[in-house]
Amino acid sequence: MNQTTLHLIFSPDAWTKAKPLVDVNDQVLLLQDAVYLVAKNDLGHNCKQVFVRQLDMSARNIHPAADYIVIDDTKWVELTTAAHNLISW
Repeated sequence: MNQTTLHLIFSPDAWTKAKPLVDVNDQVLLLQDAVYLVAKNDLGHNCKQVFVRQLDMSARNIHPAADYIVIDDTKWVELTTAAHNLISW
């Protein structure tokens, strides 16, 4: 049984609040203004799976400074349905 928690992060401030509660085995998806964090490689966390929504990066002309997993909306739906827990920040 999949016990994964998917954290949906919508802003840099939300990441600041979520970061202490994200387990290394959790998944993080950066959306909306949270994608600005990848431009600076400024997550400051050892989470194994960090996803970034392509549409939000394109809208803000963001190019990741490190290796993040860039996804489309179809993959977002797949992550959501596969997760045991879903937390929006």
